[in-house]
Amino acid sequence: VPSHKEIARDAKAAKKRAKKVAKARSAAYSEMEARADRMAKMKLAEEHLNTEKLVAAKGRKRKIKDAEDGKPAVYKWRRKRAK
Repeated sequence: VPSHKEIARDAKAAKKRAKKVAKARSAAYSEMEARADRMAKMKLAEEHLNTEKLVAAKGRKRKIKDAEDGKPAVYKWRRKRAK
């Protein structure tokens, strides 16, 4: 039969483990959120670079929509017949 001291010690250890697990879970969620934010920023940057590359290329184009909320401008190219 466990004594009162053993029960108290086990309870303290369990509380300590639970706190450690909660801290690890919180850190994991924080990292996941940071990764998601970074992924969104990288996607936006990629879209901007892609748009700049396409706009710098040959061909007649027309701006349909200005850049807004961090998103790149939207362009429309004139169709070129295949030869």
